[in-house]
Amino acid sequence: MKVPFKMRNYFLLLSFLSLSIVCYAQQSIPSKHYSDELQSFYQHPSSTLLADIITAIDNDTTASANPTGQAISIGFMVAAFEKFNSIGNPLQKLADNLKHSKALVQYSLMLSQRKDTIFNWVGHSPSINDMRWGAFFASGDTRYLSRLVYEMEYYDRDDSLKSSLTVASAKWSLCSNAIQFSEVKRYLESAKDTCNKYLRAQIEETLQSSPGDLHDKMVEKLKLFNNRHQPSDKDSLYAHIEYEKNGLYLHIALTNDHNFFGEWQKSKKPKISSVGIYTRGDNVFPIIIFSTDGKDENGNADLTYDIKIFKPDGTVYSNFEQLEIWKDAWSPAMHLVKQPINIRIKNSDPLGDYKVHVVVYENIKKLQVAFDLSFKVIG
Repeated sequence: MKVPFKMRNYFLLLSFLSLSIVCYAQQSIPSKHYSDELQSFYQHPSSTLLADIITAIDNDTTASANPTGQAISIGFMVAAFEKFNSIGNPLQKLADNLKHSKALVQYSLMLSQRKDTIFNWVGHSPSINDMRWGAFFASGDTRYLSRLVYEMEYYDRDDSLKSSLTVASAKWSLCSNAIQFSEVKRYLESAKDTCNKYLRAQIEETLQSSPGDLHDKMVEKLKLFNNRHQPSDKDSLYAHIEYEKNGLYLHIALTNDHNFFGEWQKSKKPKISSVGIYTRGDNVFPIIIFSTDGKDENGNADLTYDIKIFKPDGTVYSNFEQLEIWKDAWSPAMHLVKQPINIRIKNSDPLGDYKVHVVVYENIKKLQVAFDLSFKVIG
């Protein structure tokens, strides 16, 4: 049976979740044969124990073949090698004699030549979270926990699947490991007293929740992400419209990506991804991209627009008139609206379908074009 594309995407989301969010809390990676020694290494570190753990990693082909296992092992070894950098030669000899993990250990040795490699690792991903857990268990350095806590700053954002997975995995793993390791719990207890109000609430929920509860929330968050970016066929939401006539091209879309405007300034233009499903507390950004061959005596374009948003009951939610799309500049190529708006959905706003009525004025050509878009608030 052929699985529909949208349903197949959903299965991929859940599959990716199950592969990406494995961490020490479940002791499934690394293998149970050496996970206890690895997790408690920072309590009684020694070069002999480190060599034994590396040998065990080499013997556990399931860990070395799994991306999550590799990330945890790399984080652990890099931080441990930094601690024992004075014995690099014996470690190199050990690496040369490994059967399955030679490249992995040599790569970790190379990374360990620079201080704080894992701590300063650039980017955000579940794998980087896993590396930092490995580094913490090698060193006991709570700075790695601070990086994981910082990820929760983005908990209510869902710019991408990767971002959602990264933040959710950080929160879930902190919850799990705080239950098992007193050092993690003590750090979270102290961190909540020094961080901002939003992060304090995230830490308190992490400490008060069970790993199962946070896992269920993760799955629901990913379902919502999937529904927003792959609306079901029954939803007749028009979150984007394209128009081309009389030398005027318009692309109008609704998005939740606040980074879009900054990305547009770069040489490589971002993909226009419209979003039709939102929840209370979200931001809706109507974007207008245009090109026109109309120009005044100075060769400049002149476009303005009105935008009116209606609640599900038909009453006016907000109204803006004669906002600037483009003025006093030539526009031979596609350009982004100069004066965009932000629709902030309040917690008191009603659920249902919102209508967005946009009127674009091409003032040089004396053209007026109207469009209707819509979005749904579901919770």
